[in-house]
Amino acid sequence: MSMKLLQEAIKLVDADDRVKNTETVRKSVRVSKAERDHQKLAAVLTTSEYDPELDDVIVNSSAQKQNLINPNRKKITKNISLLEESRLISKTDLLKRNIKYMVYETNCKLDPNKTKQMIGFMDEHNRRRKKILRALRKRNNGVRDYPWNFKKSKNKSIFTDEDFMKVGPDRIKLLRKKNAKKTRKNIKKSNHLGN
Repeated sequence: MSMKLLQEAIKLVDADDRVKNTETVRKSVRVSKAERDHQKLAAVLTTSEYDPELDDVIVNSSAQKQNLINPNRKKITKNISLLEESRLISKTDLLKRNIKYMVYETNCKLDPNKTKQMIGFMDEHNRRRKKILRALRKRNNGVRDYPWNFKKSKNKSIFTDEDFMKVGPDRIKLLRKKNAKKTRKNIKKSNHLGN
């Protein structure tokens, strides 16, 4: 395959992947006035500092300017790797700071009664939250079929269902007679009102 064909294939692949085209057409870009002012301000900020005590802007020397622009310039010229640089940095001694903190911690102990009260309040808040969540989960929202929790009957009768079934057949006859009488009365009333 020729080089030309390979280059065309690469261009097609880049175009499909929406990778930036290798051939860039340089245009004369005219920076807007606002952007130019922004660039000038950025340049001034890198070359100067504001002193709040004097309420004045102090211009840095050229060495400081270079360090502000590229702080790693010295390291690059000396050819120091990041690993060597991290080894050269002296470790900070935290013993004094730790001792200060330990003294501060011993002086600032909380009152046990207040801590119990705070923890109790937090626990109560969590208990209420969990109770609400449990109630929400128990609701059947149509997504899940939750197991039915049958309510316990509040009926404290001394008779059982079997006792009622023994009395039942005679009782059913009586009820049928009563219903028949009621229907006859209703028919008579409707006939009487209709005439």
